[in-house]
Amino acid sequence: MGSHLRRLRATDMWSTIETLCTVATPEDLAVLRTEPSCLEEVMQVIRKYRPLKGIDYMLARKIMGSSNFFGPELWIALYGEKFSKKQLREIADFPWDEEILNERCKLCGKAVKECHFAFLGLEKLRGHPLILDRWVILQPQEFALAWTRPVTESICEFRWYLVHKKTVSAGLWGQKELDKVLPIMYEMPRAIVEVTKHILYHRKNNAYLDSGMYAYCDDRTSDFSQIYVGSSRSGIIINYVHETDPFPPDCGIGIAASLKYPVNADDIFGWVKVGASPLPGPKNHKRRS
Repeated sequence: MGSHLRRLRATDMWSTIETLCTVATPEDLAVLRTEPSCLEEVMQVIRKYRPLKGIDYMLARKIMGSSNFFGPELWIALYGEKFSKKQLREIADFPWDEEILNERCKLCGKAVKECHFAFLGLEKLRGHPLILDRWVILQPQEFALAWTRPVTESICEFRWYLVHKKTVSAGLWGQKELDKVLPIMYEMPRAIVEVTKHILYHRKNNAYLDSGMYAYCDDRTSDFSQIYVGSSRSGIIINYVHETDPFPPDCGIGIAASLKYPVNADDIFGWVKVGASPLPGPKNHKRRS
């Protein structure tokens, strides 16, 4: 707050106050000062009118560091993918700007650039839809367990993704209430997004993320079991668990978290506190193959 105030010119500040006073009574202003929820609602409306900003993806890569960024050059070098000039123009702008990348993360307290992994999502790789089964065929050595039947048709969009590297604790929330855990600017991604994050991070850094930790994803089986993704020392795991099934105490469980692709400025600037406490998730789990 202080940093924003220092950047505001005195003339702009007084002009804003004068404008506000033409429509708000002293009682209204008192509510804004004393009721955080009211202020947040007002700010969400204001942010919808702010212009959406982005930065060149090469600058985003420099800010985030090479280990946290997987762009078109690596798809070309490591997977032999080809991009048209039109496609490269479409993804030239990285939708989260420098201010957001340097912002303190609401999930873990680190800078966003440190605790997130950015990658370019592909709908197809070498002409084939990049579904989970395709990853298993291309890189079977990456997987310790891959139960993909309920989510075989889901693919990434051709766009940038900015995904939290760590699994977020679900606290005591049940599977049916997982949408209450994340702040407003985050969403629980599909399994294909989380798996792609793990594969590309490992391919780039020769290390797995969250070894032994599992993350619920936004996919369910026909009996409403929740799909989860994680990694162990032997590779990536895709499996599912019903809400009545227990997890073993030595297995961490939480949810995956991806920043929503910004449609308007509210999607970027709606920073709110995380509602859930960092408490253990369900206790046991049953693996199925």
